[in-house]
Amino acid sequence: MTSIYPLTSQADSYLEELAESLSVTETAYAAAERSYTSLGNWLCRDQSSVKAYNPKVYVQGSFALGTTLRPITEDGEYDLDSVCEFQALAMGQLTQEDLKIHLGREVEAYRKSRSMEKPLHESRRCWTLHYADEARFHMDIVPALPNGHRLRVLLEQASLKTDLANSGIVITDNERLDYRMITDQWPRSNPLGYVEWFKQKIEIQFQQRMTTSLQ
Repeated sequence: MTSIYPLTSQADSYLEELAESLSVTETAYAAAERSYTSLGNWLCRDQSSVKAYNPKVYVQGSFALGTTLRPITEDGEYDLDSVCEFQALAMGQLTQEDLKIHLGREVEAYRKSRSMEKPLHESRRCWTLHYADEARFHMDIVPALPNGHRLRVLLEQASLKTDLANSGIVITDNERLDYRMITDQWPRSNPLGYVEWFKQKIEIQFQQRMTTSLQ
């Protein structure tokens, strides 16, 4: 929608400066990428207790979308959201608690190997690694299992699009009554699918703006 109040050049310049001041620096992005890549390498090392489960670590949330903002305060932290998907496991093989414990054991070993002083923190759906104060970020790691096939079936039954279903996952939630039960009803998620959907919407908006500007 075109605004009925066109921006003045001064206002436009101000908004550009504001956006720049809120944007994440390339240094911060590089540090975030090194962090989840390093954890993924740790989980796949020969001595890893979870290597056989084919773990894959990838970023989700604002870092994946490119919408992360700088912390507002000087002591604020970036929140790096990531997923650890155990690609060689299925829901019927273990409980949500089991999966979280498997991941937590290795993340704790990783923390100690890197001499990270702040303790590992357990949240409802993830483990949180707190880096040194000067790094100014923490990483939430959500344990997950693949769920693409089941998600595709559910979407087909509801006559919905399935083009992004393959990246579907299930995650853990320690507030659920079935957290310690073997069940096939884990909480569902699809962060990679959401990232792809977001990119598609951005591309549509970009093409529309390009078309409008050429008219």
